[in-house]
Amino acid sequence: MSFILCRRMLWALAVAVSAAAAAASHGLLVSGVQQRAVIAELRKDLMEGYVDADLAKEMDRKLAERSRGIGSGRISFGPSFADALNDDMGSVVRDAHLRATYTVFENFETEYEMPPSEERDRERQLRKADHFGFTSVEILAGNIGYIRLDSFDPPDFAARTLAAAMDRIAPTRALILDLRENGGGYPAMCLLMAGYFFDHPVHWVDEYSRDDVDELWTDETVKGRRYLGKPVYILTSHETFSAAEEFSYQMKNLKRATIVGGTTGGGANGGEDRHLSAHFLLFLPMERNVSPDTGTNWEGVGVQPDVKVPAEQALEKALDLSSPAGSH
Repeated sequence: MSFILCRRMLWALAVAVSAAAAAASHGLLVSGVQQRAVIAELRKDLMEGYVDADLAKEMDRKLAERSRGIGSGRISFGPSFADALNDDMGSVVRDAHLRATYTVFENFETEYEMPPSEERDRERQLRKADHFGFTSVEILAGNIGYIRLDSFDPPDFAARTLAAAMDRIAPTRALILDLRENGGGYPAMCLLMAGYFFDHPVHWVDEYSRDDVDELWTDETVKGRRYLGKPVYILTSHETFSAAEEFSYQMKNLKRATIVGGTTGGGANGGEDRHLSAHFLLFLPMERNVSPDTGTNWEGVGVQPDVKVPAEQALEKALDLSSPAGSH
C-alpha cells in the first residue's frame, strides 16, 4: 500500500514538475525580477499619461508598495499577476478601460512587424471580412429600418458601407440601430455616423487630456442620404461599450434617439495600448470624454436606457414603440 502510494506521489510530482516546466517555457510563470520590471513600466506609463494625474499618483503609490513586497525568487502565474495589478489600480479608480492583460505570445508587439501601409492594408482586409461592423441591414415589416452594427470601424474603411446602409434604410418611417453586441471602436466613426441624423454640424463631445481640451463636432458632409425628422431607436445591453456608448449617450442627450434595452458597460475614457513587457499589455486611458449637454459622461455608470427591458427583449420592444399605436 505504501509502495503504491509512493509511486502515485512520485507520478503526481512528475506531472507537477512537467506542468511547471511547460508553463515556464510558454511564459506563463513570471519571476520576481520580471514582476518588478512590469510594475516599473506600468508606473511609468501611468505617471506619464493617465488622464487624471492625481489618481495616477495614488496608483503609483499602491503599485510601489506591491513591488517592494516582491522577492527575487517569487514566482507568479502570469494571468494571476495581471489580475493583481488590476486589483491594485481598481482600488484607486473605477475606470472600465484601464486594464493590464497577459498574453502567451512572446514579443507579440514586434514579432510580425510590417511597414505601416502594409499593416493598414491587412487591417482593412480583416475588417472587410466582417463588413466593417455592419452585421445586418434590413427593412422589417411595417417599413422599419434595422441596422445591426457590432463595431465602430475607422471611417476611411467603413464610410462607403455606412453610406450604402443609410441609403437603403432612407425610405423607412423609423430606424432601429442595434448596438447590443457593439464593444466600441473609433470615436471618429461616431462623428461620421451622427452626421446622418442632423442637418448641420452638432457639438458632440469634449475630449479632455491632461493638458488640452478638444471640441468634437459631427461631420458636416456625408456620402449617403441623411435620416432626418424620423424616429430612431438604439438597442443597448451591458456589452455595449466605449464608442458605442458615446454614440448612444449623445444621441439620447441631443433628443435624437430613444434608448431601449439594458444599461451599458460604462467605459468613457479613451486611450491607447502600451506594452509593459513581452507578455503584458496595458490599455492606458489618456482622454476623458465629456458631454457638452450634461457636463459629465457615462464612466462607471453606463448609459441609462429610456425604456429599460432585458437586452434580449429590446428589439421586440422597439418594434412595439415604432408601431403607429406605440408611438402615441
